[in-house]
Amino acid sequence: MSLSPKHFKIPIYIYFGFRDGCEGSHDHEQMEHICGRPLGLRFDQKSGQLYIADAYMGLVVVGPEGGLATKVATEAQGIPFGLTNGLDIDQRSGVVYFTDSSWRYRRRNYISVIVSGNKTRKLMKYDPKSKETTVLLESLTFPNGVALSKDGYFILVADTTN
Repeated sequence: MSLSPKHFKIPIYIYFGFRDGCEGSHDHEQMEHICGRPLGLRFDQKSGQLYIADAYMGLVVVGPEGGLATKVATEAQGIPFGLTNGLDIDQRSGVVYFTDSSWRYRRRNYISVIVSGNKTRKLMKYDPKSKETTVLLESLTFPNGVALSKDGYFILVADTTN
């Protein structure tokens, strides 16, 4: 069974709704560091959970009943994420693969990441069973897109600046 947003009883946009100042109409770019900015989304088809790579909040998850997202990973190797970006899920194991594009610059300053040639970012995996985040690749320059092959044999990462 393939899950989609229609399986959520509460709309996904509620993800932002309960944070002070995030409800209603406002300038989203001025509030994204407070309200969040989802850049990657994937459903875990077994659990029904929606994993979100949020530029400001890190790796978060919304349960199958909807509601407010819960942070599950905000740092790796003691370094906080600065620009959590793309993600994909191994549907067999539930492991989430995701990127952090910059620890120095936030999403609003993404051009600075590209211009600086910052090679400090990573591809990581989050195991929901152990709740551990593991760094798989380092020294990437603005990694964002992540795609796991259907058989789980390889993973592609868009290393944008390269």
